[in-house]
Parts: sequence; C-alpha cells; structure tokens
Amino acid sequence: MSLQLIYGRSGTGKSQYILDDIKEKINDNKKIYVIVPEQYSFSMEKRLLDTINTNSIINAEVLTLSRMATRVLAEVSGNNEIRLSKIGKAMIIYSCAQKLKSKLVYLNDSNKNLDLILNSITEFKKHSITENDINSVIEKTDDEYLKIKLNDIKMVLDKYNKTISNSYIDESDLLGLLIDDIDKTDMFNDTLIYIDEFMGFTSQEYKIIEKLINIASKVTITVCADELNYDLVDMSDIFYFNKQTANKLLAIARNNNYEIEKSICLKNNKRIIVYRVENIDDT
Repeated sequence: MSLQLIYGRSGTGKSQYILDDIKEKINDNKKIYVIVPEQYSFSMEKRLLDTINTNSIINAEVLTLSRMATRVLAEVSGNNEIRLSKIGKAMIIYSCAQKLKSKLVYLNDSNKNLDLILNSITEFKKHSITENDINSVIEKTDDEYLKIKLNDIKMVLDKYNKTISNSYIDESDLLGLLIDDIDKTDMFNDTLIYIDEFMGFTSQEYKIIEKLINIASKVTITVCADELNYDLVDMSDIFYFNKQTANKLLAIARNNNYEIEKSICLKNNKRIIVYRVENIDDT
C-alpha cells in the first residue's frame, strides 16, 4: 500500500529505471505488472524481455488498462458481452442520431455531426460524466447555445446507452466496470505494479490507480517533469500538466493514508549523443 513517483525530463531513462528495478525484484516471489497505454504494450514487452535477458517471464507481465478490465470482468462476472469496435460504436451512434433526428436541434444533421457526437460521448464516458452532470450544467448555464448542444448530446447518449445495454460493451465503459469489480478479485493483491508512458490520466484511471495502491504491495508511476512543484502557478511551464498529474497522484495517496515513498529524480539525458570533433592538421 505505497506509492512512488519516478520523474525526469524526456530521455532520462525513466522506463529503463523501472525495468532495471523489475530485474532486481523478479525473483522476490511477487507478481509484477507493468501497465502502459495500448500503443506501448508491444515495445514494453520486448524491452522487458531484453532487460531480464530471457525468452519468457512467468511472474512479470505487461498489461493495458483495457486488457486488465477484460481479465477482471471475465473472472468476476464471466462477462461475455461483445466489445464494440470504433467502427461499430460509430455505426450505433449514427443510427441513434438518425432515429432522434426530428427531436434534435443543433445535431439534427447526423452526417455532418457524427464526429462531434462520437467524441463527446467518448470523453463524457472517460471522465465519468453522467446525464445528471449534464443536466446540472444545463440548469446552471445562461448560454442558450450550450444548453441546446448539451441537450442534443444527452438525448443521443441516453439512446446509445439503452441500445448497447446487455448486448455490447463500450470500450470507454470497460474502465468503469473495472473500478466496480477490481475489489472482487485477488489478482492484484500484494503485487508490484509499475505504470509507465502515460501523459496523464482520466478520472476513471485515477480511480483505478487509487484502488491499485490500496490492494498492491507497491505502485510505481513515472512522470515526465523536471521537478515536482507542489505549488503550481506558472501555466506557461511546459511540464505544468505533468506536475499537476503528480500532485493529483500524491493527493490520492495522502487522502487515503497510503505510504508515499521518496520520489526519485533522473537527470542525465541518455538520448543525447555527444560527438567529439578533433582538428586534423594536414601540414
């Protein structure tokens, strides 16, 4: 039940640091998970194998959050609902918008507004924004344009949720289901968890991290930042949002009385190659 941050600028070796740490602890009889975004899963698996210097690893594994969710749901509830692809999701949302066309004011041309509706619904789900939250904004705002727009999106969202209910799983809903079910499995109990390559986290992902710190032996997270500045005031700082992420992670640990281990700062840029140019005397 502890959190540790590894931070440094890009190229300082944060990923390699955690891989080397895994190499040291690989024989400690604790299951190890490395959690990365989807696009980094293959490269991280290769780097892990190269670092451990083996063709297979039994007690260390690379996971994405969606893969974690699928595994937990399969164990806890035997969930066999079909996961929607992006194309399938777009097709269902388009169908819902077409059926609601006579009621929609701003979004009644679903051909032109499909991307807007799709992106809005995806972001709402990622950040756990419910229909009640949308209603609250509609009631409080004086912007009539915003009211109309949100009301249209809310209608399509409601229709979409009812359409996929008990038949399909929206990938954005997977993490919400993981939040509900992760406490029902001992899959991550007393494990070592490393979270790497994330630029930031959604509200759903913060909730998952909070639960992982509670059930794992230790959670280590890398943050791309030159320093950990707890009093953020300068939004022009290129690391502002990364430092904000670090602050949120530390706040989660403090609010739950989790142990916060000393953060580790990496400063040497390992990607910079310095060439020495020697003068050659032709005489």
